[in-house]
Order: sequence, then C-alpha cells, then structure tokens
Amino acid sequence: MNLKELEAKFELKELVDTFSTLSDTKSVHEQTLLFTENSLIEVYMDGKKTFDLHGRKEIEDTFTAFLTPFKHVYHQGGQQIITELTDTTAKGTSYCLVALVSEENGKKTVAKHGVTYFDEFVKIDGKWYFEKRISNFVWTTEEVQEINDNQL
Repeated sequence: MNLKELEAKFELKELVDTFSTLSDTKSVHEQTLLFTENSLIEVYMDGKKTFDLHGRKEIEDTFTAFLTPFKHVYHQGGQQIITELTDTTAKGTSYCLVALVSEENGKKTVAKHGVTYFDEFVKIDGKWYFEKRISNFVWTTEEVQEINDNQL
C-alpha cells in the first residue's frame, strides 16, 4: 500500500466518523453536506428495506424529523474496510453501534442498534463525499428505565 492509498483511507474514515459525530450533535444540515447533491441512502431493518432517501434535501428533512425526538444520540464507530479504491471513487463497509435515548412519562428508553454501512464514495475537487449509503440495521435491543430525581 502506498502513501496515496493510506491518505485516501484516512480521509474516508474521517468522513464516516464525521457523519457519526454530526448525528450525535444533531447537526443535520452539516451532516447532509457530506453527501453529494444527488446521493442515495437506503435503509434496511431486519433485512427489509424501509425507505430510500434521494438527494440532500430529502436526507436533511428525514434526518431532522428522525433525530428530533431523541434526548441523546450516540454513535460508536467500529472497523472500516475499503474494498475498492481509485483516485476518485471508493467502496467500503463500516460498523457502528448506535444508541438512541428518549424520555417520556418519567421513563428513559435506550434503543441500541448494530448497524453495518455499505458505502460508495466519490472525490470531487479533492474532497470525499458519500455517493450512496446502505444502512443495514442488523439487530436492535431496547431497554426502559424509570427516571429518578438523582439522574441527570
């Protein structure tokens, strides 16, 4: 592997990690700028396609509506493998543990998801973007807890 390939892999990992960090802070507009103008996101849950998102506007509108109800959002990125790499395109797979925390009626619900992302990237004017992202929610667990006055 040469220095150019290492740099590209580092930049792609940084892109994937930035996506997660922006999710955690609910910085949806900034997050959508990581995608090309006409990008595609497909979401699967339990092996069934639940929806497609086409382009930045649809991604931003959907992500905003999805993240708004959660008190906390947390992504813990795992391994990433780049399976194809050219000067301007790449494909890869990455893994993430996603926790979504909501509070209602004195109860805290923590939904944890094991997600595998299948990504296609494109480099435009020296910068990498998501061109296509398949989000596969492989498993989900949910835990409900009573909130007491000592919890923040």
